Amino acid sequence: MKTLTWWRALAAARLALAMLLATTIAYIALQDFIAVSVARALGGVGPEALLAGSVALAGGSETTIAWAPTFVADFGIADARQIGIASATFGLILGSLAGGPIARHLIRQRGLQPQAVDGPRGALAHGNVDDLGFLQSILAIHICVVFGFGLHQLFADRGFALPLPAVCFVVAIVLTNLIPTVLPKVRWPSRTPAMSLIAELSLGILFGMSLISARLWVILDLPPQLLIVILVQLAAMVVIAVLVVFQIMGRDHDAAVICSGFAGFALGSTSTGMANMKAVARDSGSLHMAFIVVPLVAVLSIDAVNGVLIGLFLAWF
Repeated sequence: MKTLTWWRALAAARLALAMLLATTIAYIALQDFIAVSVARALGGVGPEALLAGSVALAGGSETTIAWAPTFVADFGIADARQIGIASATFGLILGSLAGGPIARHLIRQRGLQPQAVDGPRGALAHGNVDDLGFLQSILAIHICVVFGFGLHQLFADRGFALPLPAVCFVVAIVLTNLIPTVLPKVRWPSRTPAMSLIAELSLGILFGMSLISARLWVILDLPPQLLIVILVQLAAMVVIAVLVVFQIMGRDHDAAVICSGFAGFALGSTSTGMANMKAVARDSGSLHMAFIVVPLVAVLSIDAVNGVLIGLFLAWF
């Protein structure tokens, strides 16, 4: 049986991708609803409750920094940035801690086994990394980034503000599947030991920088009500991951891995979700579909939709 390319595999899974995207968007709205509802039930918290919702959790520190001036100017919350950063830090920790146990529970409870996949499970486990292959991978990455920047600027000049990571990601998918077909003599690196090594190193550095730059002590500055709100958010995320995401993604081993990624980006960041999946799938095969679907859904739902939902919930106040 001929192995599907990433592009064909993604097309074959378009229904699951659409369902996961819709679920993620609904969950982001649920985050804000939980934040407002629980905070009002506890009392003593106003609009800053949204800083324990999708602003800081799904959005992360970047979204928090972008929205903090709005909370200061419109609601007079002078420490909005500090509260948001503390919430984002707490969410990053919870997301990184929860992803693995969720996937492990699903795998062990249901006796799930990974499907046979082709391609490397790890850069060092399936062959040596030669200097030419490494340089070809670096060149391919730079080509994708350059075309991504150009396409992003082209859309921006026409009034379409698309997330830069999403544009570069789509360009990489298109080129990876188009070039080997159109230009078969071109040695385009795809699922090679060198590319796998670069991916692992890049992800490790990105996730490590996120944790190193996280000022853990700021969590102590969170009001007790918001600490409770974030813990409720954790419980809601676990329920959504197990009862919804796992079901719609096929209830197999790959679905369990995707649940770990969902836990990461729902409470922390896309890099947290990728790190969760990498840890769970380390001995299970490449699982390239999970590493396409999860970041694509995370970028589209968080960057493109989260800002709209935040504005709608702010209108409540």
